[in-house]
Amino acid sequence: FHFAFGDDTMGKKTKPSAPAAPTHENSTDTPMFRALVKAYEEKQYKKGLKLAEQLLTTHPDSGETMAMKGLIISNLGKDRQAEAYELVRQGLKLNLNSHTCWHVYGLLYRADLNYDEAIKCYKRALKLDKDNFQILRDLANLQIQRRDIAGFRDTCYKILQLRPKLRHSWIAYAVAHDLLGEPDAAVKVLHNYKETLEKVQEPNYEHGEMLLYNNELMEQCKDASLAEILKDLEANANLILDKMALRERRAHLLTALNQWDKANEAYLDLIGHNCDCFAYFQQLADLRRARHRHENPGSPELDQQEVSLALFAEMKEKFPDSMAARRVPLDVATGAKFTLLLSEYIRSFFEAGIPSLYSDLKSILSNPEKVSAIGEVLEQFETSLRKTGKFPDREEEAPAHALFWVLHTRSQHLSRVGRHDEALALVEEAIKLDETVLEPYISKARILKHMGDFAGAAAALEHARSIDQADRWYNSKTSLYRLRCNQVDEAEKIIDKFARQKDESKNNLLDMQCVWWATEVALAHARLNDTGRAFKYFHLVHKHFRDFQEDQFEFHSYCIRKMTLRSYLKLLAFEDSIYSHPFFVKAALGAVKTYLHHVLAPKTDAQADGEGDLNAMTDKERKKAISKQRREQARKEEEAKKAAAATPAPAAAGKKEKAKEDDDPNGDKYLSVEDPLKVACETFLSPLNSFGTKWLETHSLSIEVYLHRKKYLLALRAVKRGIQLMTETPVSLPREKRLPLHARASLVAGVQSFWLKYAAERDTLPAHVTKLIDEERATAALSAEGIAKFVQTELANHPQSLLHHIAEFEVLASTDVNAANTKLTAFLQSPELGKCLRWSPVLDANEAIRIVKGRFPGSVQQLKQAAAQAWPRSALFL
Repeated sequence: FHFAFGDDTMGKKTKPSAPAAPTHENSTDTPMFRALVKAYEEKQYKKGLKLAEQLLTTHPDSGETMAMKGLIISNLGKDRQAEAYELVRQGLKLNLNSHTCWHVYGLLYRADLNYDEAIKCYKRALKLDKDNFQILRDLANLQIQRRDIAGFRDTCYKILQLRPKLRHSWIAYAVAHDLLGEPDAAVKVLHNYKETLEKVQEPNYEHGEMLLYNNELMEQCKDASLAEILKDLEANANLILDKMALRERRAHLLTALNQWDKANEAYLDLIGHNCDCFAYFQQLADLRRARHRHENPGSPELDQQEVSLALFAEMKEKFPDSMAARRVPLDVATGAKFTLLLSEYIRSFFEAGIPSLYSDLKSILSNPEKVSAIGEVLEQFETSLRKTGKFPDREEEAPAHALFWVLHTRSQHLSRVGRHDEALALVEEAIKLDETVLEPYISKARILKHMGDFAGAAAALEHARSIDQADRWYNSKTSLYRLRCNQVDEAEKIIDKFARQKDESKNNLLDMQCVWWATEVALAHARLNDTGRAFKYFHLVHKHFRDFQEDQFEFHSYCIRKMTLRSYLKLLAFEDSIYSHPFFVKAALGAVKTYLHHVLAPKTDAQADGEGDLNAMTDKERKKAISKQRREQARKEEEAKKAAAATPAPAAAGKKEKAKEDDDPNGDKYLSVEDPLKVACETFLSPLNSFGTKWLETHSLSIEVYLHRKKYLLALRAVKRGIQLMTETPVSLPREKRLPLHARASLVAGVQSFWLKYAAERDTLPAHVTKLIDEERATAALSAEGIAKFVQTELANHPQSLLHHIAEFEVLASTDVNAANTKLTAFLQSPELGKCLRWSPVLDANEAIRIVKGRFPGSVQQLKQAAAQAWPRSALFL
């Protein structure tokens, strides 16, 4: 935990940060106190505790010793934290003006991850000893951890004044300026640092990294001269050991300076060193197009496309083994040229029997014309191979396995465009051709998943797993599909096959911070109405991400000490946006939905085991139900004891580690909170509103939660953000970039619900709240006319979306239930329903049924029957 000035600790057991030494000028026990501090640093806590007690027998009024005793006790177990804090506070009372006591108090808070309080303690200690290097170092660590960049810069400046001969003092101060957006100051600091050095004769990695970092900083300066920056880079080229980074940097600068020929040579040099790097080919193509535009102003886009294709043809000749030289042209070419290049490209995959072809083509599937062309080429290949055994326009016979891989790839494509029945027939034909190849089983599982047959999808993967039981990927994928069928116990048995110890798979996965597992288990429990366990796993995901954020602490010192400055800045940027990661967003959205369901329909959770709602029972029925639950619990405990007794004891040589005990297996503590929605907001919704604003569901759920909590201003913020996101995201975008239909429909309903509820409760709200909302209501976007136009436009843009129609009826029911029921009945009897069901994904149909069941229970059976006809393989609508 030392900040940039200690020894290298990464990969080793890190020593605890020791408190600053006290000034015992008149004490004869200073050597013993130093021995006490050393024992703490070396984690010899029992020895340290004995030394502290010996010191206290002779000096019972020594605040520093009392504080040290508390710090050592805090490391002897979490159950002794209260005792540790009390001892440190007693030490402070004995010597309130001791910087050591305040430092120890800060160390105690830091160990509990209470960084803000720790910073206060360090600052108080520095008031008593302003030049204490050790405390300044610890303070700087916490300031960068909490992103108090201005404070971090000031602390680094003090450290630099105290230790100007240490390299890390200069580097940390330069990084602080860079993080504050002051590149000129950072470059000046690094320049002053270089002047303190003797001339570097032999290149070394750390110095080279500093030179690269300095060169990148120079480009960010206000009066940056690209020519001077290039000159600086070339002057230091011999001192930089990361030659690929040097070449990339040089190519970038030459391009920016429009030195076309030199830049072209630089990129060709890069490709020569790594001919499969797609980025190098794309950057070279960008360079050629930029040069063409510069030399031929106003040239059409088609000419620029020809420039790129000519380049790639040249690269294919120079680098015949390069996959990138054949793949990148597919991103650029269009029309007949694309079809020709595609045929040549995918033929090589089929001839070689490479199964990853369709994954390789995913990046071009956002173009509808190219999607259609891929389908036509694959159909031509299949027809030709069936009739002649040859590829189109080829004389030689195709390999025997070619038809197998064409069928497999075409089934993936047909499923992608929604032709699931044809896709399933093709993949089953491919499986009959060779039952030992596993990839078609994966495709079959995905196709069945898209058809709503989740059990069939899991069975297909189970068959693939049975063929190769040693493959961890198939093992994990099968368990994932089991979880999506709500088969939690079966999924755990599959995962348990690769656990270090039998029946310890859950602990192993949690120790490894396996986020996808915790998320899927939570969602499965939520679907099963096992709310407590669902909450438990959702909170475990939150804990994983909090741990990811806390784990950066050691890297503040390590990266500056090892001079990996460019990577360090990327790390900080990643950590600052970690809660925007799709894994966290998925879990957080699921958690908020589960909390809403728990609050709005809490009685359903008790019915999961068939026991019914105890509150709705008579006294006799309630006693009978409780007695049944107790007998069932006793039976399970007895079976567990018998199973444990029947398990043979492990041999002494293979001693088994003691399994971790779960003190709350059912998540009861999450069910017993007084205000569940408050917990949901603080733990999940607040991070979503800070980092997950590009997900539309964040705003629709925020509206619902904040309306329920009477937080109208926060709900209004969600309304504004949601409308803005939907307005700025065209509906014509490729499928991968569109906003989800269920989220769009949900926001439409949420926006109108907000205004209806606000109108109904306006007179009960505080004056300042109504004033702000009324002011926003007066704007064009949020006026009654603006909202009506927004809703009408949204419904008109999605005439085949089932959820949009349901949202329309849901909103109408808020003002006129009879009219909503009439319109819904007419819709359910019209041919429009069948079109909507065929066009909507199966999970959207299931969500529509859930909404109708809550708002229009009389119509749910009719909608279920129609959905069952549209999705005959799905068990969701039985």
